[in-house]
Amino acid sequence: MKKLLLVLLFTSTFATAQNWELQKSVPLEADSFIGVDSYNYMYWLEDNVLHKNEGKKAYSFSDNLLGRIQSVDITNPLTVLVFYYQSQTVVVLDNNLNEVERVAFSKMPEFMEVATVGNAGSRRLWIGNSATQRLELLDYRNKSLEAVSPIFTGDILEQVSNYNYCYVRTLNHIYLYNSYGSVLQKLVATEYNRMFPAYNGVVLKKGTDWYYWQKDTLEPKIISINLDGIKVKNLFYGRQYSYVFDGMHLHMYIAEK
Repeated sequence: MKKLLLVLLFTSTFATAQNWELQKSVPLEADSFIGVDSYNYMYWLEDNVLHKNEGKKAYSFSDNLLGRIQSVDITNPLTVLVFYYQSQTVVVLDNNLNEVERVAFSKMPEFMEVATVGNAGSRRLWIGNSATQRLELLDYRNKSLEAVSPIFTGDILEQVSNYNYCYVRTLNHIYLYNSYGSVLQKLVATEYNRMFPAYNGVVLKKGTDWYYWQKDTLEPKIISINLDGIKVKNLFYGRQYSYVFDGMHLHMYIAEK
């Protein structure tokens, strides 16, 4: 099964790549770190349970009957999406991680084998459909497709999205799509082996180097961040702060002024 995808979005403005310095490191018992939303709540996964915490306020959600959590989308902290690949189901949660509704892809009119999911706003989902090898924009209330991309070759490895744009990484390329399903830009992906979300763009890993790539930028820009041997399991990249999770500790970096 494809590895956990972090389908997140940052709320701060990001214009150019910056230099980052380590501010502090704290222990974190988690399997995966999701990120921090616009209200400063932190999200992570442990033992197939989604946790949300800020200070003394803590919330959680789980449903093991649906299988393993494949990805979590906190683009909108009032509408959190939890995707279960095994059962082909998305659970929609409110800001207290209470279940609001479920989207079962097996009940859609057209056959779907969903590999990746992202929040497209207005009860719509970005869907990476392995059955059609396309990116699709799904209105899950009306069970209808609003946009369909051209066919791409290779399996969908990772997806990062916001309301207007969606990045998809396959073995050979990284595509940038708009909400009409059109390809706006394309990168050769063979040199990049990881992709993480950032406001208006993505962070890409190539060897030991990190790059920021955004819409209308032809080439990714290198990021100056000294990880000092820290193994990156999950990365959450923002304007003022960045978070790196190594599996045991959460390392917080601050942008140099």
